[in-house]
Amino acid sequence: MEEIFESHLEIDLLPKKIVEFTTGKPTTFVNLSEEMRKKGAIGLMAGIDGSVKVKAPIVSMLLKPKKNGGKGVLSSQTRFMRGIIAAGQSSYSDHKEGGASGVFTRLITKEIAENKEINDMPFHGSIQILFDLDAVNAPTTYGFESDCFGTRSSGNYFSRLSMIELTKNLQRSAGEMFGKPLEVKKYGTANEVIIRDGIEPQMIKAIVVSTKADREIIIDQLRSDGILEQKSGTWSIEDTPIDDFIKINTKFSEEMWQYD
Repeated sequence: MEEIFESHLEIDLLPKKIVEFTTGKPTTFVNLSEEMRKKGAIGLMAGIDGSVKVKAPIVSMLLKPKKNGGKGVLSSQTRFMRGIIAAGQSSYSDHKEGGASGVFTRLITKEIAENKEINDMPFHGSIQILFDLDAVNAPTTYGFESDCFGTRSSGNYFSRLSMIELTKNLQRSAGEMFGKPLEVKKYGTANEVIIRDGIEPQMIKAIVVSTKADREIIIDQLRSDGILEQKSGTWSIEDTPIDDFIKINTKFSEEMWQYD
């Protein structure tokens, strides 16, 4: 892989280094996220569908710290191989198309955050998990402008854009893409970015819900499961006050990924 990087990348632009995105698997990667931020990328999100009360234990499991055995978000393939038979939004199609080895996220750019509602995001769910953009630096990350089930078996995969070009395209308004402003209201919101194997808990930057009652349900679950700690009289997750970590909003904003 190092020879490939040396042959095909401008190393000064995208310096490579060795990291462990998946425990026990050191890999070489280049810093795509830095260049994507320069082009307007903010972060990644994924929705959890269903009743907040029913899904709160799942949020708690995802947030369990790595030091305490937490695994974060796992791909369908990884879950099934470990005997965790919990289907995602489209696990059948993901396996059929070859995308089940990755975690599916949506890329949020400044254009999307400024002009779209959370409800515009397909499969936005009742809870949104926000991931650090650095998750894209994992090897074999790829993406599409629209929902393609993470396909690796069709022409879409072979004609896909680089992550930097994808970011640039998603920064273009619907009017620029289609000639008539707002003709395609949801342009860009159905994009997908696939992260191989899983995303570890430290990459989760925030949770977004729509009401104060929903936030309290999740806080109660996290407190019950021992995920929260009292720090200076404030319930916190790691070093972040829980009220800063769990947001209430109907839109995304750049600040949601920047609480630290």
